[in-house]
Amino acid sequence: MKRALPALFLLIMLAGSVSAAGVSYYPDKEAFMKFLDSNLTYQIVPGNDPWSKGWAIYVDEKLSRIKGHGNDTIVLVGNVYTNDLIAEVWNQTGLDPSASLTPSIIVLNDTVLITGSSENLYLTYEPFVGIKMNSVKIAITIMGVVYVILMMIILKRDGSYAGSMFLMGSLLLGEWALLEPLSAPFLSKTLYLSLARLNGAPTNDVSIVVVSHILEILPPDEVLFWAVRWLLVFFLLGATTYTAHRRERSLGIVAFFLVLSAPLFRKWLLTSNEILGLLSFAVVVAIVCSSNFAPSSSGVASVLMMSLFTVLGMVFNPYLVFLPLVFLVVFPGRTTRNASYLLLSAIGILLIYLSLGNSWVSPWHPDELNSKVLIDIVREGLLQLVVLVYVGARMIARRNDIKIRRKGPTVFVGTVTVILLLLTPIESGLLPYSLFSLSILAARLIRTSPQI
Repeated sequence: MKRALPALFLLIMLAGSVSAAGVSYYPDKEAFMKFLDSNLTYQIVPGNDPWSKGWAIYVDEKLSRIKGHGNDTIVLVGNVYTNDLIAEVWNQTGLDPSASLTPSIIVLNDTVLITGSSENLYLTYEPFVGIKMNSVKIAITIMGVVYVILMMIILKRDGSYAGSMFLMGSLLLGEWALLEPLSAPFLSKTLYLSLARLNGAPTNDVSIVVVSHILEILPPDEVLFWAVRWLLVFFLLGATTYTAHRRERSLGIVAFFLVLSAPLFRKWLLTSNEILGLLSFAVVVAIVCSSNFAPSSSGVASVLMMSLFTVLGMVFNPYLVFLPLVFLVVFPGRTTRNASYLLLSAIGILLIYLSLGNSWVSPWHPDELNSKVLIDIVREGLLQLVVLVYVGARMIARRNDIKIRRKGPTVFVGTVTVILLLLTPIESGLLPYSLFSLSILAARLIRTSPQI
């Protein structure tokens, strides 16, 4: 088993970041870099639209790390149609006014113009990405190391080698994080849209709403959000570990790297703002697979945690509303427990809808049947399907010795997987969830025993 994890990781082709269109500099980039390196103070004046106001917050955050506020240089953000001060000095550039709608950084005598339209202003992030907060990187790294150590200690308590496997998996993830380039275009656009939303720009993207609330606490920095994203990936590894059988937690780690072998899943993991939704889904499955839901057990703490993460998952993916229903069918023994889970989830749904309205469900409206998605499921989930075929063949060969349960965690995971696979062809956004659930099912079925 210890050899399986590196072998799986070798199957992973690291996906590179997507290049964005370059920003234009006038008279040249060196002039702006000279401004950054100087001791000149600055003040920022944004345009009157939410996009330039939001981006001015980003620029101010970056410049404030290397410069002081003052009146030496005026930094204008927007274009000639949204910022009156840009319109006043635009003739000094010798450019057509429409040129202010392209992402540009223009250095005049005592004025710096950062221009662009609402669609492309964020592309001026290029010279600011290098202005980083080293303290943030150190803090996130320390949090990650502490988390890995704690997980190792907890997993080693059962006497298995799951703790060692978790360390190996964490090191492999760490290597990937070091090799993977910073996805600056994606992160900058996310920050741009979120800051614009804080200043009144309309949006139907729930993830942007969530990030905008986070930006009320944290500074708009690509490296910070990149580090947080990787920390969530490590948390996802930990949650997946607990989706396996209690004495076989290492199979949960195998499940994680099974799904990580899918190129589309890796790309989604680093370029989607819905990773918190998948993490919540993984936590719910982990609780189901690790808790005692026998009729004699109340499971109050487990139900409360499941309700919390079910609601959090539904914020990003309304289709997760079926989780309480599947739980009710698979674990029918305790009426009070099941009713509590359903009630708490229903209250969560109501609160989400009151807060987000139709923007919550509209992006997830079912499409027509997409046969390409079926091909993606087979191609991306090939390893998982091979494992399932192997286990199925073993079950057929030993059908007289194997008793298949009608209840329990494996039935729950299997039912959820079937539902996701049926829904994915009409809602392609469920593909990462389907691949993830399929991997968990495959890993649980690897441990073929007299009872499955």
